[in-house]
Amino acid sequence: MKTVKKRDSLIFKFTILLTIFIVVSMALIGFANYQIQTRIYRERSINDIKSIGAELETTLLDDSENLKNYLDWITVHYDELYVPVDFDNWEEAEREFNTAFAEQYPGKVFGTDVVFEDLPVNLKNLFATYYYEYTTTVFEQFRESFHIPYTYFIYPTGNGEDCMYIVDVERIEETGPDGRTRLHICDISSESHDDNTVMWEVWESGKKVDKVDYFNNEYGVTYSYYVPLYLNNEKVGIIGVDADIKAINRDIISGTTPTMIGTLITLAICTFLLLRFIDHAYISKLVTLQENVKSYTENKNVVIADKIEQEVTGKDEISLLSFQIADMIRELEQHIKKVVDVTKELTNQKIRTEMMKDLAQTDSLTFLNNRYSYSEKVNEINDNLKKQKDMNFSVIMIDLNFLKKLNDEHGHEKGDIALQRVADYIKEVFGIGNSYRIGGDEFSVILINDAHRTEALCKLFSEKLEKDTSETPWQHVSAAIGYSMYNKETDTSFEDVANRADDMMYENKKIMKAERVD
Repeated sequence: MKTVKKRDSLIFKFTILLTIFIVVSMALIGFANYQIQTRIYRERSINDIKSIGAELETTLLDDSENLKNYLDWITVHYDELYVPVDFDNWEEAEREFNTAFAEQYPGKVFGTDVVFEDLPVNLKNLFATYYYEYTTTVFEQFRESFHIPYTYFIYPTGNGEDCMYIVDVERIEETGPDGRTRLHICDISSESHDDNTVMWEVWESGKKVDKVDYFNNEYGVTYSYYVPLYLNNEKVGIIGVDADIKAINRDIISGTTPTMIGTLITLAICTFLLLRFIDHAYISKLVTLQENVKSYTENKNVVIADKIEQEVTGKDEISLLSFQIADMIRELEQHIKKVVDVTKELTNQKIRTEMMKDLAQTDSLTFLNNRYSYSEKVNEINDNLKKQKDMNFSVIMIDLNFLKKLNDEHGHEKGDIALQRVADYIKEVFGIGNSYRIGGDEFSVILINDAHRTEALCKLFSEKLEKDTSETPWQHVSAAIGYSMYNKETDTSFEDVANRADDMMYENKKIMKAERVD
């Protein structure tokens, strides 16, 4: 009995199966958890950027009058402003404006005594510079406080899809007309309707919508939420707030990883304990039973049945199987004894049957196949011809010459010797399995799948008879021979082929001027 390899053992297969279960379970749990967390984080992030958008809207509207003056001026005169690239304190720009205003209008208050429209161009530019730094600082502080990548304020110019970035997503340096370095502001960019569906929907409807645009570009992978800004019931722009999807994914992964690790450790421990239990409670019993069965197969000792029953513990299916195997060993032992006796008898009977069959199909004089065997072969060939036309066989007919004369002149014993002599030549040339004695002095040969050799074998047979140097007529025999091969185009039965061979044999007999006597 072969020893079970480790990789073929049940415990190994259980381990593989449970490992696959853990992997699949972890994958499903991880996927489900990721989907849930994605939905939660997405909803939370969208709610966050909605809140940030609303807060920015409130902050800008707190000084709506100045904001309106600023927007009206900067959208036209933005190229006249020189905003420092690296400003970090808008109060300084505010002080510069206030100082210049006080010098221009001593003792007066801006917005009360002097309105924006009355200011000279230089003061309007100083105001716009201060207010640009103020709004930009507010937007950048919101980004840092809420850990979002971009906040911006845009104004659709009405020229196709062109939008002016009043507050841009980043600071870009440029050189002014006088050669001085300054911040590039109010950049105009074409924002297509296809890529910014929600943004244009917000602008055209003038209302907040519960949707976001999705972007995957040089600025990253983001969600964008928009708030339309109104001043005195007039749309003046759109506040945009972006959420970083990559950051969301990092939060999801960092949030789900501990849960996944904990689940994996729990499953691994449970699997280990389960495998130990299965090994102890079931596999070890099967191993013991296997060893006992192996011992029986090697030694054929029926005492093993008693040992199997003694080692049974518990009342489970394995215990029941052990009792059944013990009973089977005892019954098998009795059955083997009976089989041995029957086998001996059947063997003897088979030998006797084979001997009787050989005697029934063998000619007792020549030991060639007899007429009965020949008839069976003919019937077999005819049955095959009914099933298929494409067969390959030939028939050879042989007739011993002068048998009657030998019997009359020298006795039947000499005639029998002549028949045996011809039969020996037939066996030698055509093979005993293909050769038949079908009458007193008539023989036949059937070649299956060897018809192409028919003519050559017949020639060889005739030559051997002619070269026989025996002097007595019952040893130096002659025989007429004829042959024919099956033709699927014309022949419908074995008899068609045999008749042609028989005709040829008789023609040969006439040529040899032999007289046939039945």
